[in-house]
Amino acid sequence: MIRTFIFFDLETTGLITKNYMPKVTELSLIAVSRTAVCNTKDFLPRVLQKLVLPIHPNLNLSKEIETLTGLSNENLCEIQHFNCDVYNLIINFINRQKAPTCFVAYNGNNFDYPIFLSELKTIDKSFSENILSIDMLQLIKDFFLREEPIKKMNNQINNSCNIEVSTLLNDGYDKILSDALDSIINTNDDNKNDTFLKIEETTSHSNSISNTPQTNYYKKMQELNEKTPKNQIIKIQHSDKNFQDRKRSTNARRKLDFTNSRPINFKLTNVCKHIFGAEPENAHSAEGDCLTMIRCAIQLGNFFVDWADSNAIPLINHISK
Repeated sequence: MIRTFIFFDLETTGLITKNYMPKVTELSLIAVSRTAVCNTKDFLPRVLQKLVLPIHPNLNLSKEIETLTGLSNENLCEIQHFNCDVYNLIINFINRQKAPTCFVAYNGNNFDYPIFLSELKTIDKSFSENILSIDMLQLIKDFFLREEPIKKMNNQINNSCNIEVSTLLNDGYDKILSDALDSIINTNDDNKNDTFLKIEETTSHSNSISNTPQTNYYKKMQELNEKTPKNQIIKIQHSDKNFQDRKRSTNARRKLDFTNSRPINFKLTNVCKHIFGAEPENAHSAEGDCLTMIRCAIQLGNFFVDWADSNAIPLINHISK
């Protein structure tokens, strides 16, 4: 069982082609515990361990890359290139985490991992097989392309709604209203039969008004207000508990809204917009993309960690042939 997830992202000099392996210009590693992924209620865990390093690529950056990432030949001119110091920093960072550790990168299998391992190869370094990796792009696709789990979530939401309706219908007040209506109807019937008697008994009526059925009902209601019966207390407590449950289920439904449909495509920015309703901040910075992945992972919760346990493979398996 994976204990620590290291969210990983690179900024580079370009894309991988048949004859070209890009160089790293920035890397970010943000470690998050398994417990934090599953239990965090906010957008991000309070405890994040970060390593963010700009890297000089030892070649000129194009204007397109500068515009996209904000990194340029000028602002990287005093930064060291990818060397053994960088490797040692990364290894020491990994060793601080609770094992087993697993790298998480978006489209990592086809981009981040091969480029990173290529840089390690140039300085004659490698990683242990014990360091695992997953591609979050594949995880996201599996989550949104599966149909049965989404139906199951919707069924749970519908069942919750049915429970709420049942609670409202069984709140105990229907019987009180019914008793009141019966009392009033009976009183009206008695009034029709005793019209003449009431004329003769006006004085005595004023002395015995508290004994009429309708007044008895109001007296009963007054007693009910002054002293809440035991069964009423139970119903109120039950109602209050269900109100709290409804609040919690409302929050749960709000979080699960994104499962009812799929993003327009599986780019990280669009996945984030689909889940949260807004585009991510600091896109195309290594740290910003890591934080976006973490936010999405928290929303997936147990699905994320279970999928990682089942699909993680050694990071070194992604060495480009």
